[in-house]
Parts: sequence; structure tokens; C-alpha cells
Amino acid sequence: MLTPPTASTTPPLSRPGHCSQALLLNPDRALVLLLPLTLISLAQMVLGQEEYLVSVGSSSVPVARNTFTVEPVAARLKEAIAYEDGEGLSYGQPFHLKCNDALGKGDLYLASAQHTPHRGSRITNHQAVFMSSVCDNNAVWIFHHVSDMGIKTGATRLLSLGEAVPSNTPVVMLHRATGQSLYCDDSVSESTEFGLEYEVCANSSKAPNKCESLVAEAKGTMTASTNVRAELAANQWMVAMA
Repeated sequence: MLTPPTASTTPPLSRPGHCSQALLLNPDRALVLLLPLTLISLAQMVLGQEEYLVSVGSSSVPVARNTFTVEPVAARLKEAIAYEDGEGLSYGQPFHLKCNDALGKGDLYLASAQHTPHRGSRITNHQAVFMSSVCDNNAVWIFHHVSDMGIKTGATRLLSLGEAVPSNTPVVMLHRATGQSLYCDDSVSESTEFGLEYEVCANSSKAPNKCESLVAEAKGTMTASTNVRAELAANQWMVAMA
């Protein structure tokens, strides 16, 4: 059973490559990221790469399909900002999410790719999310802080960079290459080999209100006074250690 996050239930995530299996949950609706192991049709495969569909289910019982390992990125994929190689994964630190070895499918990584007329999620046609055997920039993700201060989202997110990511706490999981966040709408269901589950894609769903976000926009820089719109519940997840 999922419990509200408390000080005693929010240990930091282990260092990439040194953690136990983790579940990726949606905190509001108790949805869990799953790997159905359905090979994407040849028409959607790129250069013969093996890619598998990903969906979201409602069971939080740890099994091979819904547990993943946080893996460090190669030196060529690291951020310009150096993160200390400590005991925990930090906000803003790039990582790979690798499938459970017990699946017997080899090394597969959660990935996404730029949306095109020929490449998108099956139902909503948003940016597709899939498991790929290629561990490149398309498989790099970042955790962002979820602000509880309303219009101060930009400030709290910037100031939280480098802090340890706690488990059992809402976070936003951003696809670094495209800037889109992991998204699931529980009104969009799909049939899989394991029954009725929900589509997952990369789509940043944000509050409709305007905010002042013009600080150093021409330079593309962000400061503590830069406001950004907060992501809605469909973009919020939390990591539970399995």
C-alpha cells in the first residue's frame, strides 16, 4: 500500500549503478510504469534497433515488469555541470533507467525520441516512450523537483539542483534530449498481453496560467527569479525502492 511521504519514508535514491530495483509510480493515482515486452512493429523500428512498448498499470507489487535500475551515463553524455559522485542521485543529474535483468531480454533502457509524422505514441500520437537496446542520448533522463510554492516553481527547481532525490516523493522525470516529461493520462487505456493498461508517453502537461519567465531569455539562461509553469499531476511520479 502506498503511504504519504514522511521523513522516515523518504531515503535518498542510491548512486546510479549501485541501487536496488526501483518502481516508478504516479503518486495521485497509484499507477506503475510497466514493460509489456511487446516488440514494436517493423514499420516503427529505426535502423533495426530493438524497441519495446511501455505502458502503465495499477499494481504496485514489485515484479520483473515494473522494476528498473538507475544506471550512470557515459562521460560523453554527462552534463557540463559536474555532480559529486556521492551516495545518492541528485536533481538535475542525468541517468539511464534500465529494465530488470530477470526479463531475459538483455540490456534495455527507457528511451524516447523526437515526435515525427511516422513516430509517435499509438493512441494520442504524442512523443513515444519505449525500451531500447541502444543506450544513447535518447535514453537519458533527469529528475526535477516538484515545487509546492505555486509561482516559485522556477526558483525552487533551480535551487534544488545537486540535492539528493528522495524516494516516495513526487518528482518530474524529464527526457533530456527533447525537454518533454514522462506523462500518463489514466483516461487513455490500451489493450496489452497482460490486460487493460494505460498509455505512457512524453508530453509536458502544465498549468494554463501565465508566468513571468523572460529573465535572460535571449541568452537562454535561468536564474533564481525565473518562473516556470508547474507540471500537472499526469507528469508527476515518485520512485519507490523495491
